[in-house]
Amino acid sequence: MPNAPSIEAAKIRGAELSDYEQVAALYHRLDCRHGRLAPSFFPEDAGKRELEAYRQTVAEKNGVVLVADLEGILVGVVTVSVYDTPANPLMVPRKRGYVDELVVASTHDGQGIGKLLMEAAATWC
Repeated sequence: MPNAPSIEAAKIRGAELSDYEQVAALYHRLDCRHGRLAPSFFPEDAGKRELEAYRQTVAEKNGVVLVADLEGILVGVVTVSVYDTPANPLMVPRKRGYVDELVVASTHDGQGIGKLLMEAAATWC
């Protein structure tokens, strides 16, 4: 059996519509975790996210969906939104990034994929 690709081979890139099935599986892991941690707020099994919702998220101009691609297998995803600072004299007016969702495949927990995605998200913002 060949060796698994190393994390250094992971390519962080923008999500594409063709990534839907793999990204939906990653989001499902996150959604189930939310359901277990806060069942009064999230359903325990929300099911698969709809393609149309994914299509809108990928097309969003004020945000980005980045994936960690390990030789064709997506092992992580981060969703980032960008917004303007609220009108507040205590804040410097500028655009700010907000990580809405971050999830890594269970097969790659603790291997640095989340860190790579967060670094790419910070660079994108």
